[in-house]
Amino acid sequence: MATSSLNKKGGSYRVSVLHAADNDTFVVPTGMKITNIVTKKIGTTAGNLTIGTADAGAQIVNTVALGISDAAIAVHTLLATVFSTTATQTCYINISAATSYCDMHITMQKID
Repeated sequence: MATSSLNKKGGSYRVSVLHAADNDTFVVPTGMKITNIVTKKIGTTAGNLTIGTADAGAQIVNTVALGISDAAIAVHTLLATVFSTTATQTCYINISAATSYCDMHITMQKID
């Protein structure tokens, strides 16, 4: 897994988790909310994706099939977007198949 972040004009922020696998994590900085999560499937092994505030949790993205199509792109429905104005929030990526991977791009914005 490789993680990169980019601060953008107007208070937005983007984190990219490349080659995300089961049990990888990313952090929502203090005072930010998630506005968008997009994944791009890598390889042809199917798996189910959840993203939570605890390991094996699904508080942010509930079970979504990654499918078997290499390079399939999906925009995910968010269940929770705002966490804390005083602390960072670690988010856990869970993928059911050990050999299923995706590139993940998370867009965030300052909480107004």
